[in-house]
Amino acid sequence: MRVWQALALASAMITGGVATAAPARCYISVSVSEELEKSDAVFAGKVIAEEYRPLKTSTAPGEVLTVRIAVEKWWKGARSEEVILYTSTIRHSEQLYSFMAEDFRFSVGERYLVYASGAPDHLRTNGCRRTKKLESADEDLQKLGEGGAPQQSAQQPSRPTDPIDPMPPPNMDYFVGSWTFEWNVPESPLGPAGKFKGKETYKKTSDGVYESEVEGEGPRALSKGARPPITTRKRSRSRVQRQGCSECRS
Repeated sequence: MRVWQALALASAMITGGVATAAPARCYISVSVSEELEKSDAVFAGKVIAEEYRPLKTSTAPGEVLTVRIAVEKWWKGARSEEVILYTSTIRHSEQLYSFMAEDFRFSVGERYLVYASGAPDHLRTNGCRRTKKLESADEDLQKLGEGGAPQQSAQQPSRPTDPIDPMPPPNMDYFVGSWTFEWNVPESPLGPAGKFKGKETYKKTSDGVYESEVEGEGPRALSKGARPPITTRKRSRSRVQRQGCSECRS
């Protein structure tokens, strides 16, 4: 079949079309228990996307079509929340595709019962397996039993921030240590214009309480002093409380 596919591909490259394999010849169908035993992964879920990925096992240029499935139930396998299935469809160029005749055709938005083989990150299935739409899988589901839910990953998918989200408490440990600063101060009723530079040192005195010391010099004379403590409190909307420093002029 692969030889036929190669010939078809060569012909398609000349004529500019789609290369397909010979008609699929499936072996005698196996029982649910036999299919379960020989499969590396058995699960049910909904196809949420299709995408082409660069070929990794071939020196020829091209991309392989993959199918992303949000898993609803597992009977065998890694129990992840999503699975990437690899198909035999290869995109060699914008006009040239090839695939094996027994390749299973998925549709985005449809739900399927999938029997797959391969490594967890490179699973495959085909039309000669018991893979089918979930609405037609009553016999399989009855014999497979209850199954189990996917295991939730430790890291949840990212999403845009919502205005009603509570503000996370600030991580003031980031500021512990010495920081230098320098900026040009404009002329104002508080003093003349000029360059102001110095250093501020943060120290953590206890859980949630931080102190800082500022040393600086500029056109408004040398200044040095300790700022009032910075405290963090975990509320529905956390905030940093900080007061001014009477000895430090900016």
